[in-house]
Amino acid sequence: MDKENFYDSISKFYDEMIDFDKALIRRKELLSGFLSHDIAKANFYWRRLYAADLGCATGIDSIALSQLGIEVTSIDISGEMIKKAKANAEKFRIKLKTAKTDLAEIAPEFDDNFDLIISSSNTPANIPFDKIQLVLDNFYRILKPAGKFIIQLLNYDKMLKEKTPTFARTKINNEEITRGYTYGEDEMKFNVKNSSSEFSSSIFPHRKAEMKQYLHNSGFTKLEFFGGLNKSPFDIQTSKDLVITGIKPE
Repeated sequence: MDKENFYDSISKFYDEMIDFDKALIRRKELLSGFLSHDIAKANFYWRRLYAADLGCATGIDSIALSQLGIEVTSIDISGEMIKKAKANAEKFRIKLKTAKTDLAEIAPEFDDNFDLIISSSNTPANIPFDKIQLVLDNFYRILKPAGKFIIQLLNYDKMLKEKTPTFARTKINNEEITRGYTYGEDEMKFNVKNSSSEFSSSIFPHRKAEMKQYLHNSGFTKLEFFGGLNKSPFDIQTSKDLVITGIKPE
């Protein structure tokens, strides 16, 4: 199943699967920890901050950033995810700017538009190996000079070593939703299954060393690596997540 159809399909129960309302409270707190200095500086100079949420899904990061006073453009390949993001934003009296596009095909109109890029919830792992450099070059292109990015991936160094099959199980109205992985030689499959259907999509396990090189190739500097959005130290053997931050030089 291609990416657009996969995420269109799981959009129907995505919010319940991640416990959206509860997760939003925590996400706002975590992102504030990364951005409090940037927000305070912008407020001091009476300047608005602009962010791109790349792979926005149903809008958890977009809404969290909006609640922190940042103007957000939400971008996703799935039209159904964008519809859900808009509906979720309306509940919080937030109006999102949105764009439906593949991250490898971001339009030139967005060049140098953003102070911040966030691409979380394992979004970069949906990018094939032969396109990841182009996508990260696009990240660089749409950031303003001195702009910052935050990327969140699973720690694929750990996952490929352990080959853990099951990621999570969630009960929705007495129905169990299972999320898990199967492993091939060069790629993985992300599988979501309920009582009546199973959806599957390729995942491309970009490791820390590879991501570091790609980001350097794009021109980013001051790279930092964490084990989660809580800024825990990254341990290649034990961390569940890989969170990377960096800046586009002035």
